[in-house]
Amino acid sequence: MRNDAKLVKEIVNLVLKKLAEFLISSKGLVGISEKIADVESLICKRKEPKDILLIGIWGMSENFSVEKLVILKLPFSKMEKLWDGVKNLVSLKELDLNSSEKLKELPDLSKAINLETILLWGRSRLTRVHSSIFSLEKLEKLDLWNCKSLTIFASDSHICNLSYLNLDDCGSLGRFSLISENMKELRLQHTKVKTLPLSFGNQGKLKSLHLTASDIERLPSSFNNLIKLLHLELALAIVERATLSLPPFNAAQEF
Repeated sequence: MRNDAKLVKEIVNLVLKKLAEFLISSKGLVGISEKIADVESLICKRKEPKDILLIGIWGMSENFSVEKLVILKLPFSKMEKLWDGVKNLVSLKELDLNSSEKLKELPDLSKAINLETILLWGRSRLTRVHSSIFSLEKLEKLDLWNCKSLTIFASDSHICNLSYLNLDDCGSLGRFSLISENMKELRLQHTKVKTLPLSFGNQGKLKSLHLTASDIERLPSSFNNLIKLLHLELALAIVERATLSLPPFNAAQEF
């Protein structure tokens, strides 16, 4: 069996040959879990030789310049806080902090105006997300699966481009209020959420809704406006039969 350290060294040398002048911070990377496909896709995306596209575990020092950072991956980290203040993450498109169990809070992401994907699943100590997330106009995917301490996910603002939101197994989540006109899949299974926003039915593009084992008691009257809804899970939910008014099914629709 080949030694992991030797294999990692060979992979790093091979990648560096392909990247030429490409600047990458790989300090502290461990194991071989990073997908080679990620690196290959970054090679294609590179616009300038010194664009910083990927930071791995512990690859960011206190004085690190982040303006050109496109992907930040810190899964399974032991940090309690990423940084203080606001970082100019203007180029950041993906933030991966999954299974960072000790991370208690998120930083201000208000300057990450191009952020499209946030992965936060398995954050057991997170009680709420930073309000700046709700101002990210380009955010498309937000995954908070199994954030057991999350109690509230609510905002009066609409994340206009958000199409996927996963709050499954957020067992302490009692309040949910968020609307996105581009929402296609919403997951609220195994939560304590009892009500949905009155304007919930305004999400005309919603196709998949998962409410299994949730505490949802009533569905808003606007629910009948979800004409593109194709997949609805209510198993073990306690929705009153009188409130269950489903939109007409259109067999011609495509998922």
